[in-house]
Amino acid sequence: MASLANGAYGYLARLGVLDRAQYQQIVDTYCLEPRSITGPLALSCRCMQIHQGVDYSVAPWPDYIYRTDGYRFALKFAKDALFAALLAVSLFALRQWRPGPQVIRGSWPLLLFGALLAVGSARTIFAGNPLFAVLGARPFEFIAIAATAAWLSSQLGSMSRPLAWLLYAQAALVGLEMLFGIPMRSCPNSFRAAGTMVQPNSLGIMTAVLMAFVASVRPRLAMNPWLWLVAILVLVASGSGAGMLLLFLLACWLGVQRVPATRRFVATGVAFALTAMLLLALPTLTQRPQIFDTIFGVDGRIDKALTVLRSGDATTMFVGSGIGPGSNSSVNLASAQSAPVREAFSSVEVFYPDSTITMLLRPLGILGALAWLLLLAWGFRRDRRARPFYLIAACASLVINLPELFPANLLLGLVLAHTLVRTGALRRARP
Repeated sequence: MASLANGAYGYLARLGVLDRAQYQQIVDTYCLEPRSITGPLALSCRCMQIHQGVDYSVAPWPDYIYRTDGYRFALKFAKDALFAALLAVSLFALRQWRPGPQVIRGSWPLLLFGALLAVGSARTIFAGNPLFAVLGARPFEFIAIAATAAWLSSQLGSMSRPLAWLLYAQAALVGLEMLFGIPMRSCPNSFRAAGTMVQPNSLGIMTAVLMAFVASVRPRLAMNPWLWLVAILVLVASGSGAGMLLLFLLACWLGVQRVPATRRFVATGVAFALTAMLLLALPTLTQRPQIFDTIFGVDGRIDKALTVLRSGDATTMFVGSGIGPGSNSSVNLASAQSAPVREAFSSVEVFYPDSTITMLLRPLGILGALAWLLLLAWGFRRDRRARPFYLIAACASLVINLPELFPANLLLGLVLAHTLVRTGALRRARP
């Protein structure tokens, strides 16, 4: 419910249920025959072939669907309320757990990452920006869940079915969006749907992460063909090349694990070859000839990461400049509709990280980015059951800001808590 509420306004605005006048203005501007547009044409290529002479620089654009002020904030606050409630219950339940004999050996990557966050917060606070430190800590709520939610480590399987129903719900919402939604991208990509995930790429990657979580905690449900069919349909509707690649990688991993050990090397080679073929076919499958520019092009993910590294001195490059700027929270407040709020956060540099690595380079530097990858590698090695999730999470973090992708960030915290129990870092106290 929190996931659906988080993007409810944007979804309803895209369908014209809310802000109908602005919706109609968009359709009238970008459709060749706006008064005769019905059904799928509302999001087809023809709906992006605007009338001759329309100036793109002054033409309306659906940026209003990303607003977060007023009642929209209450909808988005649902996920934070869920985090807070889960943390409160977990802190209460933590009294039944004690550090195990392997507490250091079984949790040192998590302790290292937490220590880097603490240092980054302290630097921001001592620089006179305590509020920025709070905003900068928000993307790392999953660390608090990981450290306290050991009581849920044996209950993760029961969460898989509600998550499957969330995926079914997104498929139904996407179907309506394809019929009546406004165009989100220029032709030929204007069909891209986002559901309640705000952005199409977020929907695609979230789908792959949910499937990886289900495969980790309830493998039998992950073999349900209907669930896979729904996941594929959602990915096709979102047009997310990263989501398609991640889901295929998950399928290859699960397939290789079912192959006898004597043939696993050959099966792995075939899986790599098929993944490479899919990667090369993404421009055609997504109808986005320049899709690789989002990685290698100007202002792509690699270029953004290099820009962050070049923007400071050697010390900043390795340890960052302190947490705060770069999170979605700070960006939203710096560009808020309310003038007083916008003025209060006017010193925040508006920076949109499009990968976890880039998001970490600004506050924690190269050391923080390496600590993130080390944390996921540690979980992959020490928790055999959760390997599908860690694999997909690590790959997803290269193309999206995973710590701020809800509910993937919450699932990451829960899986890390499971790994802490599996490694013996935490164990249930004797009555």
